[in-house]
Amino acid sequence: MRFRTRLMLVLLTVVIVSQLATGVEFLRATQNDVLAKGSERLEVGTNVLQQLLDARGEQLSNNVGYPRRRLRL
Repeated sequence: MRFRTRLMLVLLTVVIVSQLATGVEFLRATQNDVLAKGSERLEVGTNVLQQLLDARGEQLSNNVGYPRRRLRL
């Protein structure tokens, strides 16, 4: 095999490996970002639901006259 052919194969291999490494790192970073944002949204949703349940429980206990018992999620 000629030197020129070997050099082109080595350079092509380096480019392919670097592209694969970049792609894998990009996918990992994207997955971590999606998981973090999903966790934040779930936490916000949980807080909103808890506030709604607390408000509704307060309304019901005021209408019925029994002491209010807090529900925890």
